[in-house]
Amino acid sequence: MATVSARLSIIGETSSGEPDQDANSALTELDKGLRSAKVGEQCEAIIRFPRLFEKYPFPILINSACLKLAELFRTGTNFHRVLILRVMQQTQKHLDKILNLDEFVHRLYAVIHSNDPVARALTLRTLGNIASVVAEKKSIHHSIRNSLDSHDAVEMKAAIYATGKFAAQSKAFASNICSKIGEMIQGLATPVEVKLQLLSIFQHMHHDAQTIAQVWKLCTSLLPDYPSQQFVVCTLHTLTELAAASITHIPQQVNLLISYLKEDGRMCVKLNALKDMEKLAKTGPHLWTLENVNQLVNYTIETPYISLKCEIFSVMVALAYSVSVDKFDLSAECKVLKLSQDCILHDNVPLAAISVELLSQIAIHVFQEDVIVQNIDLMPEVSSAIEALLLVICTSDDQSPENLKSLLKCFKCAVNICEVSPEMCIQFVDTIGSLIGKTSDVWVVPLCTALCALGNKSAGVVVCWQTDLIPKLKEFILQPQITSERAKAIGMVCTLLFQTSVDKPWVLHDDEIVMNAIDSVDFWSSYKIGRQATRYGHHQYAIKIFSTLCNKVSSEHLYFWLISLCEMSKAENCLTSKTVRSNQDIIEYVTQAITHYMKAISALKAATTPQHSLLFQCEYARLRSEVLQAHLQLLLACSCVKTSPPPAIAVSVATATRDELQKCGRVVMQIRKCAKDFKNLADQYGALYQSVFDADSKTLINIQLLHQGCLLIAQAIDKVSQHNQGMGFSTSEEDILSIEYSKQSLENYQMGEACRKASTIIRDFASNYEERTVSRQETDFLIKISNEIFLIPLCFPRFFFQALQSTSIKLAISPQPKTTGEPIIIQHTSQLSIKVEGVVQHGSRPGLYRKVDKILITVVSQQNRPPSQDPKTFPEPNIVPTTTLSQNVTPHYDYFHAQFLLGFPIAGLHSITIEAAVIDDKESLWKTGPKMTLNVKSYDDSNNQKPASRPTYASRFQT
Repeated sequence: MATVSARLSIIGETSSGEPDQDANSALTELDKGLRSAKVGEQCEAIIRFPRLFEKYPFPILINSACLKLAELFRTGTNFHRVLILRVMQQTQKHLDKILNLDEFVHRLYAVIHSNDPVARALTLRTLGNIASVVAEKKSIHHSIRNSLDSHDAVEMKAAIYATGKFAAQSKAFASNICSKIGEMIQGLATPVEVKLQLLSIFQHMHHDAQTIAQVWKLCTSLLPDYPSQQFVVCTLHTLTELAAASITHIPQQVNLLISYLKEDGRMCVKLNALKDMEKLAKTGPHLWTLENVNQLVNYTIETPYISLKCEIFSVMVALAYSVSVDKFDLSAECKVLKLSQDCILHDNVPLAAISVELLSQIAIHVFQEDVIVQNIDLMPEVSSAIEALLLVICTSDDQSPENLKSLLKCFKCAVNICEVSPEMCIQFVDTIGSLIGKTSDVWVVPLCTALCALGNKSAGVVVCWQTDLIPKLKEFILQPQITSERAKAIGMVCTLLFQTSVDKPWVLHDDEIVMNAIDSVDFWSSYKIGRQATRYGHHQYAIKIFSTLCNKVSSEHLYFWLISLCEMSKAENCLTSKTVRSNQDIIEYVTQAITHYMKAISALKAATTPQHSLLFQCEYARLRSEVLQAHLQLLLACSCVKTSPPPAIAVSVATATRDELQKCGRVVMQIRKCAKDFKNLADQYGALYQSVFDADSKTLINIQLLHQGCLLIAQAIDKVSQHNQGMGFSTSEEDILSIEYSKQSLENYQMGEACRKASTIIRDFASNYEERTVSRQETDFLIKISNEIFLIPLCFPRFFFQALQSTSIKLAISPQPKTTGEPIIIQHTSQLSIKVEGVVQHGSRPGLYRKVDKILITVVSQQNRPPSQDPKTFPEPNIVPTTTLSQNVTPHYDYFHAQFLLGFPIAGLHSITIEAAVIDDKESLWKTGPKMTLNVKSYDDSNNQKPASRPTYASRFQT
């Protein structure tokens, strides 16, 4: 059960497990370890510095820590220097925060004069790793140049390493050292191994055109003089890296690589030349010419070697994925098409797979650009080739990794084709679905994964395979032992069954078989199946799974997490599993759902830990509960038409208020209040949307649809109950886009369809609405709209369970009060400088969905209202003096800082709020927080102190 508990921690990112302490305490503790008399404690302290820098990348701390490490490097042993070298390698992005750079370099550089060649070698490697901040130090350049002539092999290799690092950073050093490296390579006394290492340095010398030309001339002259395989491969690779960095030499390098491909007879040279060409095809595809592509195609036709053909196809696939796809000659001869058509039926599976990938990309280009290719429709040909290759792989006995890689490549091609031509989706689904029952268990998981990927693009695509998936589940259950692969296959088949019933009711009555399959797998696989059931709206299975698993975990927090999932599934099941016949039934079921949501929210709060805050989950469940309460309130308000008829004075009230709808009675005020509640809920959904920076796109669509559902009902109520509005209906462009995009998101399909139907109902009703009154007809219309939107199973978004991207911001505010909780005291004539430093912390997959471009820091200063207000100080009781300042800062290696100058002219207690928000690479604002507060007390002592006399010129010197 410990495994289940550990895996369930995927709910959010976990911390490193170290005790949370402030930066000064952590640095003091490590400094104590450095000054220890025990070597083990010193080494342990050294290796903990990289984690300290990542957690607190503040310049003052990094400067102090690096000076301590440099001092230990100067006075310590070579073992200490090795560890410090590793620290410098891991913390290069923080080196520019060292404030006392000269002192830091001086302590390191002092070891270069040691008599120990190993110490000098370690110094050179350490200096090479800090080359980004000391690239122009002439003394270091001189030491590296001298060490290249050393007779000690260790020192020479370290000098070569440092030369490469400094050549990549310093233009002056690269141009000065170039001739010396050339002399050493051409010198007879230099060993071959050293020459190859020196040759690789040239790839970093791309700072200016003159140096590039000098290096290019030298390397090309070495090719005929040193024809050995090692030298040719190393020289070509160096020229490729240099061309990729300079861009301008890519055409020359492509021609050079093609010439070696055609003329050099050594297979190793050919393969390495093709790998270099693939790099250039990805770096500068627009610089390739039509002649280059034709030369590759012609050589592929001529060569009999399968390995070379596969590598050439990889180069052409890289070009086909780029803007150079139009460089393929699709004229009358169409050599590339003929070549691909011949290879897609080849008996070598990797060659057939890579040719299918090339042909599919060309077919997509032809389809999108309406290119005419000999009146040939490539889409059917590509789909037939993919289906044939799938059949060959899945029916063969060869279950090698190459075949699995080729199978996944076919699935990728099928998905890419379906994105541009959705009508092809059904064809691929039929082919893949027919293979599931005819292949071994090894291929079932990738086949089901491909079916899920295709079925998730649109509803109803995989529904025809529902009856064929149940026998496969029976087959899995009857197996004597459920392996991990088989458990994964059961999970994928169950996910497919959930997908088949998203757009229509569950047509099968094999619930027992599905539950038996779920019970046969391990607890973690069962949890994943339950998670998929909630994502596709099948809460009847989720209830059974989570209620069983809640007693199978060892952690109290995980127990409450599973209880909350079970209660939320029960709540959603109340809304959909019953047969609704009257409004009274609806009211009863909605009340039960609200009760379950209250229990779920309590369980979520109990499941919260410092590592898993569950803020999004709690807010998402709370908003759903409040939406159901608003829906219930609307049902009760609409029933006022029957239970509370308008009073006798309703007409006079309507005349007095100039609101003709008041003559309809209390139902008008009741539904107007409901409209206000729905608008408030829509605003809260908007705020929730802005707070989930790390959410995936489908989660954002889910929140948008919930936001839009509240707006639709509020707008429908306003059109009925507001006397100054007609029944015209409009939907914003953003809402229309979210509805349309929900068609491509199977998890949000039902909510998108509900909003679409509600919009249609509102428009139809508005077109026939003439009478300005609130009667039984109008309330029935509102109830119908509300039921249409909310009485559907809510599909929980992925972000509710998994945070694949994790981004958090930590702030450090200065100055801070001497005592926690006490205000900062300042004179009312002075100004307070507030420095805000911060760190952007990422999880294991930074930038997966969106990247942090800027940080918006907002500082709000507001004076607290004193108990006894002075009319002169506060002219109006509801107006409080407020100052708002904001600044955009760009993080540098995840560190940012800003300064604000605030004045407090009015004496009293002031509250300062500092809040951070994220601006992504698309200029969208995300209010992620955090928010911190400071208290400042401003005082006026002008009446208590006499102005000091100004000192004379002579008295200043006496003082």
